[in-house]
Amino acid sequence: MKLVEFLVSKISYYRSNKSYAVVLKEINGNRRLPIMLGSYEAHSIAIAMESIDTQRPLTHDLLINALQGVGLNLKNVTIERCEEDIFFSTINIVSPSLIEKHIDSRPSDAIILALKLQCPIFVNEHLLCKINKNQLAILDDDQNIIQSTKIESLENQLQKAIDREDYEIAAKLRDKIKFFND
Repeated sequence: MKLVEFLVSKISYYRSNKSYAVVLKEINGNRRLPIMLGSYEAHSIAIAMESIDTQRPLTHDLLINALQGVGLNLKNVTIERCEEDIFFSTINIVSPSLIEKHIDSRPSDAIILALKLQCPIFVNEHLLCKINKNQLAILDDDQNIIQSTKIESLENQLQKAIDREDYEIAAKLRDKIKFFND
């Protein structure tokens, strides 16, 4: 299976479906791959994209802590196929003795882990050749990038920084919020 490396470009709101899409962009090319997801998954990806710390570990943080606690590392994630508009992915883990394990995953979970651990996201070349017009239409409905999710998370972080009297971080968060609102 030939794999092509992608990165997360953005999250967009898809009006006709009233759902979200994470848009992956080919690193050494121009292809983009939209993957539909729910609002919870979009919010989690936005948090990972912005490297926002949460007060307590989220589910993905728990998985990362568990993997690292037993000495396993995330090598990469792979978006492998799409059947009836449902994407399938794999989380590829390696042990200290270099034994690799491939774990079935939802693409949203795999992408969040890749973002949090800064590891590569690969897409099967065969899948890219099979993308249908419905999936590509998502790219044309791009005007409403999720900013409210980012702003809400940043505002929560800002309040926490103020409560801790960490004014340097609070000022940086305030500036980020202002940037998104302008």
